[in-house]
Amino acid sequence: MANTLKQQIVFKAKGELEAVNHNFNRIISVLNMASSSISKGNYIGSTKTVETLNDITRITGFLDIGITDLNGKVMYGFKLEDEDVAKLKNVFIGKNVISVVSSRHGGNYDILIAVPVYVNNSYVRYALFIRATGEELISYFKRYNLYDDELLSSFSFLLYNMYDVVHISDKTKNRLIPQYVGDHIVNHNKDTYYVQRSGKMRSINLNVDSLHIFEDDNFPKHYMSVIRLPYDGWSFIYMIPSSELDSRIKAIMTMFGFLIIGTLVILTVLLVYYEYTVEYNRKKIYDMGYYDEFTGLPNRANLRSGYPDKYTSLYSHMLDKYYMVNIVISNFHMLHNLYGTEITNKFELKLAESMRKMTSFVFEAYRGNNSFYAIIRADSEAEITIVLRKLFASAQSIVEVDYNSQFKAGVCKFSSSHFPENVDDIMDKCSIALYDHGSDNNKTKNAIIFFNVSMQEEIVRQNNLEKELVPAIFNGELLVYLQPKYSLENNRLAGAEALIRWNYKHQSMMPPGQFVPVFERNGSIAHIDNFIFISILKLLKHWNKLGYRMVPISVNFSQVQFRNPNLLRDLRERIKGYEEIIQYIDIEITESATIDSQDTVLEILNELKTMGFKLSMDDFGTGYSCLSNISLYPFDTIKLDKSFVDKIDVNNTSSPDVMLVNDVIQITKHFGIHSLVEGVENKAQKDILRNLGCEYCQGYYYSKAISVDDFETLLKEDKVFDDWE
Repeated sequence: MANTLKQQIVFKAKGELEAVNHNFNRIISVLNMASSSISKGNYIGSTKTVETLNDITRITGFLDIGITDLNGKVMYGFKLEDEDVAKLKNVFIGKNVISVVSSRHGGNYDILIAVPVYVNNSYVRYALFIRATGEELISYFKRYNLYDDELLSSFSFLLYNMYDVVHISDKTKNRLIPQYVGDHIVNHNKDTYYVQRSGKMRSINLNVDSLHIFEDDNFPKHYMSVIRLPYDGWSFIYMIPSSELDSRIKAIMTMFGFLIIGTLVILTVLLVYYEYTVEYNRKKIYDMGYYDEFTGLPNRANLRSGYPDKYTSLYSHMLDKYYMVNIVISNFHMLHNLYGTEITNKFELKLAESMRKMTSFVFEAYRGNNSFYAIIRADSEAEITIVLRKLFASAQSIVEVDYNSQFKAGVCKFSSSHFPENVDDIMDKCSIALYDHGSDNNKTKNAIIFFNVSMQEEIVRQNNLEKELVPAIFNGELLVYLQPKYSLENNRLAGAEALIRWNYKHQSMMPPGQFVPVFERNGSIAHIDNFIFISILKLLKHWNKLGYRMVPISVNFSQVQFRNPNLLRDLRERIKGYEEIIQYIDIEITESATIDSQDTVLEILNELKTMGFKLSMDDFGTGYSCLSNISLYPFDTIKLDKSFVDKIDVNNTSSPDVMLVNDVIQITKHFGIHSLVEGVENKAQKDILRNLGCEYCQGYYYSKAISVDDFETLLKEDKVFDDWE
């Protein structure tokens, strides 16, 4: 290992010496290129010569530059001393010259580098030279980071010939090479040299250019290598004291020994730390896998893993006493919209904290993905209700805001009759109860819904309905019914609303309330919307061909339609060939459909208006009412919901409910929009609405939804409706 380190240090020094040589040759190359430029241009005596000398300074950094002739006469630049000129006499035979001359500035030496300048490419007349101090030459090499002066402080870099030695780097004393070594440097390609006295040079091979070991009685042992130059017998040499090299190797080996000892100590520490870390991470991974990071409660995985042992073994004899509850904050989205994420997080943390504090009951709390679970021991559903009411009361408020959270819970009893039951089955039943859309409790604050088998059967029924919808359309089971609309001004038929009926499997009429809400929730209502739309197109065209009085028919577009990016394109395709009857189609949308993506809905409605459709807002006043919608959207008619009529006191025309209806009607008139009230069931309601200025009505007072054939009869008869008491 020591020999390998020694070789690496020696090779590094040799590589740096070769870099020094490369940049020294670069100086000669710059001078030769400048000489060639001057010779070809034949412009000695012009300003171009000065520019060339400035280029040499810019490239090399040397300032003492000039051109001289055979007799030492300065043509341009600095003047040379006579002894310098004498050394350049041989320049006229076309050689590059390197000489060591006396220093002008008090240094140890100056280096004179000169190249010949030809005239007319035929004979030498001038010499182009650089005169650099030893310090400038060393600075030039350091500028290019050619060697690490700190690392190699004991190495010698020498520019050497038989007569002169230039010390590029010599930080140690008594490093001058004995003069008699010169012959051996010049002929260093031989393997072994024997010189006068006892001095000798032995050659060794390190798989690179020859590296010599030089030793003499009066000169300590050195490693030495030589790179010969083509200039006047000059060579580059580097010398490394063997003692210096050996001491460095010793230091490295000592450091390596300490490194081994240190490594063993570190490995021991790491081993101990590894054992500690493994145990810590094992616990951390367990916590991450079985506990919710946000609330600190056990999670669903914890519930699943603990269920078999705890509830199928320990408590199996009293399993019927246990209930599982799935709890959500029912107004979570409202809280988030009002206060943001930070506050809603605090409401969830408050619920988790309250669940932990239910210590007076057998109450185990868990955290689900977007909800909370609890397993509670209770004797009856009434007791479970008491426990949950107490939990809701303690968790509903936080100090940061003056607003309460509301809760909803789905509850399922453990069943020993089906023991052992899968815990996921129980959780699924809790979710079914929690999101049971048919439950009245589901619409109340802090609702508690207990699972029953009928809920699961309803889900199966709804899934079957979804699968049967498209086949029912093709089989002709879906029927369009029309509910007439009448003008309050003259009691004449003014239009109709298209409604859907399902002759289920051609056996019995299924009430709309049993299937329309299902399709509204799952998005399949779009199939029904499209079926009604196409049916009304064909029906209106048929009536127009028969010459019937044409009245507008309204068709409903659900929110799902407005989420379809191809809605307008699809409508344009469907109305081809029906252009003359588009004006008699009134597209109804619920007010809630305008809440989301207002800009998109407005754009679609404007385009529908351009295409020729009439537009109505259905169910105005059902919870999303905004009077600005009346002016914002291009509606032709506003339909007031049945709830307005139900609240009218027919015996008190000055009641607030009557005044509210009056105000809405007057606002619609102000914007030039027609008003229609649905759900009119008696003459008293009709009379009040007519006196308030309402234009149109529909409801059981006039007619329930009737078949197309019956409606055609009304059209053909075109009678004035006779009021009845």
